[in-house]
Amino acid sequence: MKRIFLSVLILIVMVSCSEKEQLGTTFITNPDFTKAFTQDQWRISNYKVNGKSMKAEFQDYIFTFSSANELVGSSKSDTIKGKWHVESDPATDDSPDVDFGFKIQFPRKEPFKYINGKWAIVTREAGRLSLLSYTSDDWEYLTFEKVTTNGN
Repeated sequence: MKRIFLSVLILIVMVSCSEKEQLGTTFITNPDFTKAFTQDQWRISNYKVNGKSMKAEFQDYIFTFSSANELVGSSKSDTIKGKWHVESDPATDDSPDVDFGFKIQFPRKEPFKYINGKWAIVTREAGRLSLLSYTSDDWEYLTFEKVTTNGN
């Protein structure tokens, strides 16, 4: 009887682990979801850390998100390459509205190192992507807007 009980218990644990692994972070590769990010060029229109604007750090840069998950920041004098991807992580919370993370990873170079990390997607509209990051010390808000034909 103990052997049957132990076998059933092991089976339950194995099934539970498999289901938990399936609920873990996965990359979003759906073209409809990522298409909005990989079209046109983008500019940082808002970057605040604890209410203080840091937008000036990025004012000269234009960003391009590729479908191969490359993120390039370019100015007249500098180009830096990084990576980006969207993650689904339903295990993080019960609200499906915040179960997507937008991950940015640049080399640790000023000012790009400041926007590295996982961001929560606050709004995703045509022409605008608003992100939020919270650590134990900081609230950060980051907004990308599509560059229009006149460069704004």
